Amino acid sequence: MATGLKIKKGPLRNVKEEIVKDYASKKHGLLIVNPFLESQRFKSIYEALSEAFLSHGIQLHQMNYADLVSPLGKQIELPHAIDFALFWDKDISLAKCLELQGIKVFNSSTSIENADSKIKTALFLQEASLPTPKTVLGPLTFPQCGYSDFSFLTRIEKEIPYPFVLKEEFGSFGEQVQLISNKEEAKKAIRALGTKRFLIQEFIKESAGVDVRVVVLGEEVVCAYKRISANDFRSNLALGGHSEAINLGEESKRLAIKATKALGLDFAGVDLLLSSRGSLVCEVNSSPQFLGAKKATGVDVARSLAS
Repeated sequence: MATGLKIKKGPLRNVKEEIVKDYASKKHGLLIVNPFLESQRFKSIYEALSEAFLSHGIQLHQMNYADLVSPLGKQIELPHAIDFALFWDKDISLAKCLELQGIKVFNSSTSIENADSKIKTALFLQEASLPTPKTVLGPLTFPQCGYSDFSFLTRIEKEIPYPFVLKEEFGSFGEQVQLISNKEEAKKAIRALGTKRFLIQEFIKESAGVDVRVVVLGEEVVCAYKRISANDFRSNLALGGHSEAINLGEESKRLAIKATKALGLDFAGVDLLLSSRGSLVCEVNSSPQFLGAKKATGVDVARSLAS
């Protein structure tokens, strides 16, 4: 197997032979990241994953679209014979290109697509008969039309009273989620979306500012912790919330595992709302931000993924 490392004659020959031997004996994977997410938060996640996998004898090669761009039908040039790809991005087409080249991708392109779209997530959870907040999908419109007729809101109001939660189909860190108090706020928010798809969910008052992040790996719950915000109905840590450990009940654990399986994910961060009628699945994340998990629970999620 070619390694790209050359051994020259001299006193360091034995050392270099050991380096080559060590390099060749490791398994090699890709860590696919987004080229435009450069904050320290993401860098810390990538470093944690690389260190965890290396401790298990697996060398992760961090790469992004710019490193892998290739015409369709042409093999993507890779730095080594690759055993798998750990996909920490949401570029579904890139994940599919790697799969077409015969590389096993975790999570798969299809499951990432299912989780990335809040509309598809809601549909798959409904198909699996899992409990969620009451949900209505917003109507489709087109660039030449926009949302010029809001009569659909009258029907929605009868099913889900104000205040309700309006979510864009795509979004992260709670930034595309709004709490809507009345029809005029709803119209303003929907007009601002342009042609973006959205959904509307009931507001679970007793869970305002609190949810539970459950990290699932296959058939196992790795850890669970509360995310709490004193100043926002959204509990995302990126919006200033904090985390603390929680003893999750068995039924909630089973629910998180079922939600992960419903979307076809190998691993996930499942967000549960604790309502008066039991745990409800709020969202499912294909590349969960796990740094808060270690702080709250002491569990090293990166090492759990690598083992």
